[in-house]
Amino acid sequence: MIVAASKDLRPELGAARDQGCRPTCCAFACSDLHAAARSPWAELSPEYAHFQGARRQCTGRGDGMRLRTMLDVLHHDGQPSELAWPYSRARDPYAAKWEPPPNVGELFRATARRVASDDVDAVRAAIDRGCPVVMVLAISEAFFFGGGDEGVIDSAEAVDGLRFHAVLAVAHGSHTGESVTLVRNSWGTSWGLNGHAWLTDRYLKPRLREWATLTKVT
Repeated sequence: MIVAASKDLRPELGAARDQGCRPTCCAFACSDLHAAARSPWAELSPEYAHFQGARRQCTGRGDGMRLRTMLDVLHHDGQPSELAWPYSRARDPYAAKWEPPPNVGELFRATARRVASDDVDAVRAAIDRGCPVVMVLAISEAFFFGGGDEGVIDSAEAVDGLRFHAVLAVAHGSHTGESVTLVRNSWGTSWGLNGHAWLTDRYLKPRLREWATLTKVT
């Protein structure tokens, strides 16, 4: 059964990207959140955002970033165009020296509001206002399959409190009478429906840990 979308922001964004084997989901979700707030759509550099996040956390390119850290990067450090420092999918965090190019050009900044809650209704209300939402989820095995042919993930699997992933909520609607939220992933267009999947409330609500929306871009 096809999902009936109530609000869908996908036309305002480009194609879903692929982070490869690196733990850069938060950099991708926040970069797309940031890019969506600017018109026309133009990809911003998740490589630069991840680099600045690692600097702030005193970690390396092989480590994941916290949402709070990435929002600090957007606000204080900003990020350039994707063309200024293109993303590398290389898995080896020690393969080469890691630092920005000498001149990355203009740095774009944004301020965000972060909420530590499982308030799915508030996420959908933000989407209704035209604002995508970064969500941090405790994902399970069902998530990796992208919801099959229908792209709907609905599972009663136990919540795994050790495996977290950041995605961008870009739409909501209904499926067989249940509310669903569409997420944009960073695992390439072969995952789900061209890089997106619908999450039922049964799946999403117990797994939603925190979320964020932008309040200002400069």
